Parts: sequence; C-alpha cells; structure tokens
Amino acid sequence: MNNADDTAALRTKNDLLEQLQEMLLYMITHELRTPVMTIMGFSDLLLNDWQHSDGQRGIDVPQSRQHIERIRAAAQRQNSIVQGLQQIAYLQRQPLQRSVIDVGDLVRAQLAELLPAQHNFINHVNNVASIHADATLMSTALHALLSILIMLAKASPQPAIEFGMNDRGYYLRADSHGFNLGAEPTLMLMIRHLQSGTDFAGAGINLLVATAIIYRHGGNLWVSTDDRVVTVCFALMS
Repeated sequence: MNNADDTAALRTKNDLLEQLQEMLLYMITHELRTPVMTIMGFSDLLLNDWQHSDGQRGIDVPQSRQHIERIRAAAQRQNSIVQGLQQIAYLQRQPLQRSVIDVGDLVRAQLAELLPAQHNFINHVNNVASIHADATLMSTALHALLSILIMLAKASPQPAIEFGMNDRGYYLRADSHGFNLGAEPTLMLMIRHLQSGTDFAGAGINLLVATAIIYRHGGNLWVSTDDRVVTVCFALMS
C-alpha cells in the first residue's frame, strides 16, 4: 500500500470514528434526557395526586397506576441505553480475536434464538464467503441488527428476512412495513427514527452497538429503506 492509499484509509477511519462519536453524543445528550424528563414529569404528577387527596375522595388509582407504568417504562428505556453505552465502551477496549467464521452460520444461530419455531417469519440465508473477524463480536452485531429487522417486519402480513451478499458486502433485508428514511438514509437518521418510535424499544441503541462493532473491525455499515423493505449492508476490513 502506497502513501496515498495509507492517507485515504486513515481519512476513512477518521470519518467513521467521527460518525460514531456523533451518534454516541446524540444518544447521550438527547436520548438519555428523554426518559429522565418522563420520570420527573410523571413523578411530579404522582406526588400531586397524593398531596391533593383528602382522605374522602382518595387517589385516582387507575390514573396513578398509569403514571407509575410510564415511570417504569422510562426507567427501563434509560437502563437499556446505559447498558448499550457500557457495552460499546467495553468492546472498544477489547483486542479483536479474529478467526475465519461462517457468517451464514452466525445468522442462522441468531435467527434460531430470536424467533420461536412456530413464528411465521420466512427466513432465507444464502451461502456467502467467510470472513476474518471476531466471532463473539460479530454474533453480538448480528443479534442487534436482526433484532431491529424482526421488530420492523413483525407487523407485516407475511414477514421475511433475507441474508446474502451484494456489491457492497453482506446484507440483511426485511419487510419495512412503511419504515422509510427517504432518498438519503443515514445511520443517524435511522437511529433517530427508531428512538422516536414507541414500537421500537431498544432498537436505536442496538443499531449503535452493531455500528460500533463493524467500525471496530475497520468496516462500514449502510442502510437503505423504501415502503417495502429495509436493508442493512456491512463490509469488514480483511
């Protein structure tokens, strides 16, 4: 590799690190604040219910229960984000234990774990080239990506997931059920869409974890969506 190639590779790596830092900063400054505000707001409402109960009227139990459920849901969301950030911090420090692994086998194993046998998902895993990567981290990344795709596709009348290779590298494709990021989708845009959707709990931090693992391998990750399918492509540096 000549100096020009070295410079280009370094620039690409720096660009990827900047993207990851931007996504991490968004998750910390925006997404951690949201559940905190929810917890504070509904805690205040619950305290107000207690302070204004006069012993005769009593507390509105159904409404108070709803407040508590919202507080619990917000706390669980915050805990999920914190765990994801801790996982990213941990994997960034660990040396890669690369070996030749069959990505198709990893996908099949994760699908078997994530989908019960009686589920109506159609899964098609194509035979693909092996990669030189950390098997544990790649299993974690695929688990995170497949969890997102299953979440997006489960509302489809006949949900399907496909894994294979294209001109960019490996791809995972699933029914999108209207999850469309527009003409210029980015990972940041997808994270924001996932985090804003009440049906996609934990999906945003899962995408961030998978992205960090792919970047840790010196690779890249892309997303594309339309009204029918969502596709996640990734390539690793050999």
